[in-house]
Amino acid sequence: MTTYSLTEQIEGSKYSRIIHEFLTNSGLFPLFNAIHALSVEGPQYYFTEMPYYLLMGAAIVQAWFIGTRPSTAWKQRALGNLIAPTLYTLIDMPLEGAAVFWSEPYHWVFWIFAIGMTIFYLLEGLLPDGRDMFILLMNLWRVMLFPVLYAISELAGEMEGDVTTHSLREYISSSAGHQFILMAAILFGLLLGFQEIQTDHYLTVLRRIASWLKNVSEWALPPDLLAASLDDKQILNQRRVERTVLFMDIRGFTRWSERKDPETVVNMLNEFYQLAESIIIEGGGRKPHFIGDEVMTWFDNPEQAVLTARLLSRRVNQMLRPYQLSTGAGLHLGEVVEGLMGSQTTRSYNILGDTVNTASRLVSAAQPGELLISESVAQALTLTADLPDSRPIRAKGKAQPITAYAV
Repeated sequence: MTTYSLTEQIEGSKYSRIIHEFLTNSGLFPLFNAIHALSVEGPQYYFTEMPYYLLMGAAIVQAWFIGTRPSTAWKQRALGNLIAPTLYTLIDMPLEGAAVFWSEPYHWVFWIFAIGMTIFYLLEGLLPDGRDMFILLMNLWRVMLFPVLYAISELAGEMEGDVTTHSLREYISSSAGHQFILMAAILFGLLLGFQEIQTDHYLTVLRRIASWLKNVSEWALPPDLLAASLDDKQILNQRRVERTVLFMDIRGFTRWSERKDPETVVNMLNEFYQLAESIIIEGGGRKPHFIGDEVMTWFDNPEQAVLTARLLSRRVNQMLRPYQLSTGAGLHLGEVVEGLMGSQTTRSYNILGDTVNTASRLVSAAQPGELLISESVAQALTLTADLPDSRPIRAKGKAQPITAYAV
């Protein structure tokens, strides 16, 4: 089963945006034109004429360009509406000849429709306060394709000369049936416009709320796990797994913080948190937990955990040097229980188990600037020959000493 990112689930996947753009804008003229050709000329004529394939292909290219760029600037979004008529004209006009190409009223309608949509999108970008009005006008403009193409089809069969705006007006006014089709199309366009305005308001509020909830949720959960949990709630359930747990704390922090004002302490900790999180996430660790001057996280891969812990120790100690502070760190590999933990109203994604306690004991035993790894981590590494001699650590609550290596 495909798992979409949280952004895709809010904004829609790339392919759903392309299809939506094709059906509501880029492909409207080719689709109406196809319906006309199939109903008047028949399937055999439609599927054997190259211009219809060119027209549909140009519309697909335009839909792909616009649909794959949801955050495109409004100017590019507006000008994107000219891609299909431009491609179609550049390819088909040399085949038919300029005179023949521009003698077809359908080609004029295609260009006028595309230019109209471009203007509406440009106005929407220039005048965002008038968005509702432009949504209404765009829906009217889209729906008007039906009566215009219908009228041109009727007139092309009745008139020997060119179809003109004057002949279109006469055609509409000459029959109550024609006026009914026009008025019904206008009413339908208004209804679609008002419906889209209402939907747009709902989606704007929904996107704002969803974006905020996404940001808040990602404070505790990594984006991939958060997105996967939307499709599979069981993924957050508690389960027994093997993890490499990392603890790091700042040595002498309590004594140092007593001599500093609260703002200095908070600024230093925020700098520490920001640096630690960026290195941990880049190294494949889980979202770190911060408790005062201590950071805790865990990794799936022990070698990656050691590499990340070494980089973290070096970079954080460089950061703390101006404050005359340093860190100690510890790594231990073993089984833990991982998943959502807490009460019915307050929960966090966490790990528990003796592995966590052992890693905490290692960090307590580490010297300033030192990274200690347990024997289980050392055995999981491929380059154990590079490790220094082990040393036993007497840890609180442990009957036997912990074998540790200073990295």
